[in-house]
Amino acid sequence: MQELIDRIASSAELTPDTARKALGVVLAFISREAPDGPVKTLLDAIPGSREMLESEGEGGTPNMVGYGSMGAMGTFNELTGMGLSLHQIQTIARETMAYG
Repeated sequence: MQELIDRIASSAELTPDTARKALGVVLAFISREAPDGPVKTLLDAIPGSREMLESEGEGGTPNMVGYGSMGAMGTFNELTGMGLSLHQIQTIARETMAYG
């Protein structure tokens, strides 16, 4: 896990702490929104990912009426709310998928 966090921090020009938090948001989104088979494969390929999801909770922004998440837009808003640019978000997604 630390290798991926360091890779994201370097590629996206983030602190390791911000990279870890952003990775948690991205993994939470993927685990909620993607089909179970590919999610299992990705999480199996990233050591510590399940533990990160368990410790961080589900993440994501609740929708207007409080049910579930707002999907990609909620995740995007959560990441931009952390101060990330579109380029940094794309870099995080690319690095996560490449690593997995």
